[in-house]
Amino acid sequence: MATAMERPGGSNGHDRGTGHCMVCRSIVQGPSGVGEFGHLWDGSAGGISIDQHIANHLDGVTPYRSLEFWVKAEGKRQAVPSRISYRAAFEPVIPMHTPGEAFDRILAPLQGGQDNTAQL
Repeated sequence: MATAMERPGGSNGHDRGTGHCMVCRSIVQGPSGVGEFGHLWDGSAGGISIDQHIANHLDGVTPYRSLEFWVKAEGKRQAVPSRISYRAAFEPVIPMHTPGEAFDRILAPLQGGQDNTAQL
């Protein structure tokens, strides 16, 4: 995509690729500017991601507005390469990082001996 090749702010390929993959807009530099290896430490995607745009239209129709999963990278401080869902620029949707978080959010409400499988 052309937006991945635009270079406003940082020049790191991980930032550009991940930050724009579901937004298709150039990434935006944050207050800290460009850091080591061209990373935008506190940068952002340039707008709403397609999954959140769809979630806005389905809100209330499904049991969950949206579900985001990500593998947590220990010691990483870069915001842009660890987020793909955005409600708007600088408003990332924080994903669930562990299977336990996903279980608790999705299946724990179904506990209690009732057959609630229709809710999923």
